[in-house]
Amino acid sequence: MGRPGFRRLVSEVGLEHVGLVFGIEISRLARNGPEWHQLLELCALAGALLADPDASMTRPSTTTARSSGSSCL
Repeated sequence: MGRPGFRRLVSEVGLEHVGLVFGIEISRLARNGPEWHQLLELCALAGALLADPDASMTRPSTTTARSSGSSCL
């Protein structure tokens, strides 16, 4: 993870400082599969919600976060 903004987001979610991650196009937060799945897993473990304007808010499960090729949104 070379991007400081994404690293900070992951850190804040992991520390449970974030309860909602909202983005215009949430799947673009991570540029590759492993980053996306890391964010999903951390949100699931920390109880954070993920949301974007085209999808309802959702609390990812660890099962969803580990699935390949499918978004929880």
